[in-house]
Amino acid sequence: MHIGIDYTSAVHQGAGIGRYTRGLVQALAELEHEDRCSLLVAGRLQQSKIRNLKSKIENPNFRLKFIPLSHRYVTILWHRLCLPLPVELFTGPLDVFHSPDFTLPPTLCRRTLLTVHDLSYLRHPEGAFPAQRAFLMRAVPRSVARAGHILAASENRPD
Repeated sequence: MHIGIDYTSAVHQGAGIGRYTRGLVQALAELEHEDRCSLLVAGRLQQSKIRNLKSKIENPNFRLKFIPLSHRYVTILWHRLCLPLPVELFTGPLDVFHSPDFTLPPTLCRRTLLTVHDLSYLRHPEGAFPAQRAFLMRAVPRSVARAGHILAASENRPD
């Protein structure tokens, strides 16, 4: 099986979703299995950072795949302009694709998993940057509608 994971947040975010994604991939890499895993990263990185990333994932079945555009441009192309450029252009054919950061990019893969960590931007809009909130208000519902499975990584209790 060939598994694709959007690893961009793991590379560009130190805490929160970045930490979650790094932990998820590390746990998967430690399992004994023969599945291949492509970790998709938007943005250009220095060779030293690439070597550092590779050294942390000690599984020969895991490969970093890079999109040669910044995360910002990829987000604009995929989620604002809705350009249907599938992740498989960078990863090759996939059996499963997991997007751990609220939005699901275009994919040809029929089995998809989307992690939505919370909906605080809806419940407490004053705590979100207006542009980020506006983006999430548009992109998350579209992604949820296309996702095969949704993982809600938080719990919300009424006040």
